[in-house]
Amino acid sequence: MKGQIDEFALVLLAGLILIGILVVVWSSQAATQITVMPESKKLTIARGSSSSFPIFMNGSAKNVTLRSYGEIASWISFDKQNFDVEKEEKVTVYINVPVTASYGMHWGDIYVETLGFQKKISLSVNVSTRTEEKTRTIGFGDFTVGYIVGEETVQERFNLKVEKGYFSEFSPSFAAVLSEEKLPMVVGGYIQIVVDQTNGLGNLIVEFNDNITFDKKVGVGEIIIPISKDSIKKSNSIVLRAGNPGFVFWSSSLYTIASVKFVVEYNGTIFREFNFSLEDFEAKNLKEGKLSFFISKYDVGIPQKLGNLIVKINDEIIYQDIPPSYFVRRFGDEVKLKEGINTISFSTEKGVSYLLEDVALTLTQY
Repeated sequence: MKGQIDEFALVLLAGLILIGILVVVWSSQAATQITVMPESKKLTIARGSSSSFPIFMNGSAKNVTLRSYGEIASWISFDKQNFDVEKEEKVTVYINVPVTASYGMHWGDIYVETLGFQKKISLSVNVSTRTEEKTRTIGFGDFTVGYIVGEETVQERFNLKVEKGYFSEFSPSFAAVLSEEKLPMVVGGYIQIVVDQTNGLGNLIVEFNDNITFDKKVGVGEIIIPISKDSIKKSNSIVLRAGNPGFVFWSSSLYTIASVKFVVEYNGTIFREFNFSLEDFEAKNLKEGKLSFFISKYDVGIPQKLGNLIVKINDEIIYQDIPPSYFVRRFGDEVKLKEGINTISFSTEKGVSYLLEDVALTLTQY
């Protein structure tokens, strides 16, 4: 009886062990759900040269291994070969072509493997007399940079009629739009009106952004209406109205305006900084960088002096001088680019402003 019990216990224990093994296998297979990009890669590389590219893996997997096969297996290396994938993982693949390699096409494969999962990446390398260059252009658009002190006429109109009667009204209106980058430097402004003629029956009323800023009976001459900093927006509206003619109901209040202009006062600095992202192979295989743009205005509408434009990449000055109207600055690996986020910034010395257009950074890799 005791022998039968021992035999049953051994069978039960073996069954439990088998179930445990199956649970581990099944759970490992269930957890291995990853996508791999790219599925294939073609490169042109010169003899004795190297190139690189990234592999991206998304999902969840444990103990992932990369292996290389084929005639170019010995040319292939990785920045990491055994790892876990949690959400996203990136591996850089390096291809080093020996100086003895024959010209023409060569093939190989990279396998991404883990328990219950295998993915092949097909790889072809054209060994040539020169490595194929890759160019990428990063655009930053148009913007103003500099130190601005002074006034700018944002909007101006001429020869306007302002009229109000009990049965008719003519109230001219117009918009005045500031650039987004100069808005933080606004310290105030004013509306200047030159009255050419009036019949003196009613008040001249000026509305700025739906608020009455002036409401008086005036004669011929100049009027200056201060506008506070807090009242000025990026987009502003100005309306000229006339008041009722009072007891002279058969007539209209009339003002003939020779000119009206909205002037903004500035005091401040425009500093522009942009981020751009690079892959590992873009940073390590840089052949040449080129920064280019046009300068269409040197004074941004405000009298300024010419002076130094200062350009930095990753806090390192790559240019500090008075720029030409068409600017091109070329650089090599003396400018330290890095994988991930890089920064480029533009500023000027005090009292100088420039309007830059079509700003672009072009990077060429081997």
